[in-house]
Amino acid sequence: MNTAPSPKTPLRTLAEAIAAVRTGTLHVDLESLNLSDRTKLMHELRVHQIELELQNDTMRKMQIQLENEMQRYRGLYDQAPVGYLSLEGDGLIARANLYAAGLLGVSPQELLGRSLSDYIFRDDQDAYYLFRRNYLQSQKRLSVELRLRKSDGTVFWAKLDGSMGDEATVGIIMDDCI
Repeated sequence: MNTAPSPKTPLRTLAEAIAAVRTGTLHVDLESLNLSDRTKLMHELRVHQIELELQNDTMRKMQIQLENEMQRYRGLYDQAPVGYLSLEGDGLIARANLYAAGLLGVSPQELLGRSLSDYIFRDDQDAYYLFRRNYLQSQKRLSVELRLRKSDGTVFWAKLDGSMGDEATVGIIMDDCI
């Protein structure tokens, strides 16, 4: 039986360092322990291993649930009957749903990394920048109606509702005005 230690992973190295701090030493001299203490130590190690396996099973189940919820959220976001855009702090589009892309006449992937201002009608640029500055400063839900330009050049009126997401994104809800 090969008893050579396996290569140390960063997690193993960290665990050993924490164990050394907690116990004051890195290694336990098993030969100095009597049979009863060795038996207790082995029992504790087995129980600890089982606890870790149970925790891993629970974490795997939670990860699957989280992935399912994320899929559900993505489906709701992508299929919503209004346009949703998530903007990064610099105003670039980080995420767009199908409705928003359809309003602008492009695919959601074509919107990613583009500035929303690229789709704002030239005469309404100032209104958009004022709106954007105000909701970034106030962190309150604000609205503005302005004209957007589709990829084919068609112009239409839209209402933008802005709200703060996390520190890195701003949500824009857009719908065409009748």
